[in-house]
Amino acid sequence: MKSVYFGVFTLVSVLIFAVTLGFIWTGSAGVSYKRVVMAGDRSMDDVLGKFKERTKTRSEDIEMMDEGLGDLRASGMAGAAVGGGGDNTVVWINIPGFRGDYIEQAAAAFMKKIADEGASTAKMRPNFPCVTYHGHTTMATGTTASGHGIPSDVFRVNGTIVERPTDASLLQAEPIWQTAARQGMPSLVHDWPLSQNQTGPNAATYFLKEFDPTTTD
Repeated sequence: MKSVYFGVFTLVSVLIFAVTLGFIWTGSAGVSYKRVVMAGDRSMDDVLGKFKERTKTRSEDIEMMDEGLGDLRASGMAGAAVGGGGDNTVVWINIPGFRGDYIEQAAAAFMKKIADEGASTAKMRPNFPCVTYHGHTTMATGTTASGHGIPSDVFRVNGTIVERPTDASLLQAEPIWQTAARQGMPSLVHDWPLSQNQTGPNAATYFLKEFDPTTTD
């Protein structure tokens, strides 16, 4: 009986080995895929067309906002028109890893108070990959890595590996603090990735010269 079991085991082992060896030898040349049509499918041309339309509309809206804000500021009415009692101060706090619904799930009374008394949304869709330097830059510039040039926390620039980038010169898109400076608004940017060592005419009013890893919350 043991010899029968041993024979069956040997046969199965040989068959598995032969199939594995055959797959390794031929690779995936014989593997084929068939696309299944599903409800709501859209062609790539349609998706890109809709995206281009939205992008064009947003660009036109931004230009109109810039022109309108410039007109208001020239007339001295910018603060009153926006806040009703003088210039507004916007405080933007970003906490890595703090998902939007954590305010409701955790005992985050201070953050909830800020959201209730200011402006908040739970509709933001995270970028991919959702890592610190890419994510912060995407939010600050309003564009993806193809626009701002920061694909991850570690990447290669002209043959040199950059880990945890901090130098603002690496940015290929305008961050919000430069937009503010260009529109004549003073700004302070503290400890935001790629906000250090700013140069040029549209640098923030206040910023750090370099990143300090020892800084506490």
